[in-house]
Amino acid sequence: MPQAQTTPVQDPARTILEGLSGVPDNVKALAHDTYWQSGDRQTFETRIGALPIPDKAKADLWDAKYRITHPPLPGTTPPLPKWKRWADVALDQLPMVGGIVGGTGGGMAGAAAGGPVGGVAGGIGGAALGGGVGEAAREYGKVKLGTMAPPKTTREALTNIGQEGAIQGALEAGGLGIVAGAGRLGRAMVGAGVRPSQTLLEGFHDVLDTIIAERIPVGQSGKMAALRKQSASVLKSLIDRAEAAGTTFAATDVGKELIPLIKSLRNQPVSAKDQTRLYALINEFLTKHRNPITPTALKALKRSAQRQAAPVYKAMEKGLAAPTERQALTARFHSAIARGARQELETITGKAPLKVGGKTVKVGVKEAEKVSQSRIGAFRALYEAEHRPPGAWATSVPIVSGIVASLVSGERGSSLSATARDGIVTWLIAEGLTSPKGLSRTGLMLTSATARRLFRQFPRLHLSVIETLSGPEFGGSPTAAPAPATAAPPQ
Repeated sequence: MPQAQTTPVQDPARTILEGLSGVPDNVKALAHDTYWQSGDRQTFETRIGALPIPDKAKADLWDAKYRITHPPLPGTTPPLPKWKRWADVALDQLPMVGGIVGGTGGGMAGAAAGGPVGGVAGGIGGAALGGGVGEAAREYGKVKLGTMAPPKTTREALTNIGQEGAIQGALEAGGLGIVAGAGRLGRAMVGAGVRPSQTLLEGFHDVLDTIIAERIPVGQSGKMAALRKQSASVLKSLIDRAEAAGTTFAATDVGKELIPLIKSLRNQPVSAKDQTRLYALINEFLTKHRNPITPTALKALKRSAQRQAAPVYKAMEKGLAAPTERQALTARFHSAIARGARQELETITGKAPLKVGGKTVKVGVKEAEKVSQSRIGAFRALYEAEHRPPGAWATSVPIVSGIVASLVSGERGSSLSATARDGIVTWLIAEGLTSPKGLSRTGLMLTSATARRLFRQFPRLHLSVIETLSGPEFGGSPTAAPAPATAAPPQ
């Protein structure tokens, strides 16, 4: 039976090496392997230059490898130039880059559009769109580069784009979920470290929001005090500017909040004596402020009214002895005056720069007053946390610190094993992390912008690590057939 003829494979290295005389076969085989298996020009030149073969043969091999185009041996993959390898790796990142850019842009657009989940839906949709565009660009670039065969049909190309878009959308959703969970955990840790009293929270509802926004942990209440002075200074400058411009207010406008109080008393069993008391308070107020009220005087009036109303309301909130009808009526009167004064102050025009949450913004009287009040509450919460009586462990630290340090250090005379010392160190670290300072710092770290960006990309990073570890460099499945370890020596 005749044998099937085979087409000889073009092998210029074999042709060059077969013509050499006086060169051992094992050296020829090594030169042949070097020709086909060197990944780049520098490696080839280094290896071929070290072999004991004639210089002319080395030059002929170099010319054949880099000046003549020839097909590779069967079962081998010709090495790509270095720039193509880098370009190929960069193109593979385009879907991930598209998902990141699309998720960020979509989240910002969704948040700007409004709605409780606008940013989430926009981020997921933007990531899916960006991932699809990135996949399309990746395939186009790799086909042009020659490292990928073009899709056989339009349907195949669209399927690849759709799959990558779905992957990036799912990764964005997972990242946003991690961000939300870390944010809730961080806020809870800040709350556990600060532990604001219920009374403080009733007067200042945004204590934790302010502490998180300003990034100030327990132990640094002085920074919050400085911020409080800063906002109070901005508020004062706005009021002084209005006063310099001749702005004034009428007592009748300030007292307009008394009208609802008068109407409500008509439907309540209030004695004639108490009604007379209310009218006397109103007449006294209007008589005392018959002249126009300046912004500075109005601010002082608001604070005075708040101070007179606060004790009665606080006693009622704490469930102490119920105030008399006269006390309750007087407190309601002063509360109405304080509200009216605040509303009139908020009509002052003009804005001033104020740094809030690390960003400088333009604020008016209303915003400056709100920021100032929130910082007052945050300062009180931090101050109380710092001056709260420490637990038993904290009070014993000065006594046992020297003993613990000696034991942990393993000095002579210490009978502790390494395991015991490790246990003590672990316990000390845990105690430090669960202290008010440790909890608040860890919580602020989890709610930081850097942590949010990192957690948002964590699923993509995780997927990238898995793909890298499953690659041929780490023992995974290779993407192309590798070159054989040795080639048959020329005969």
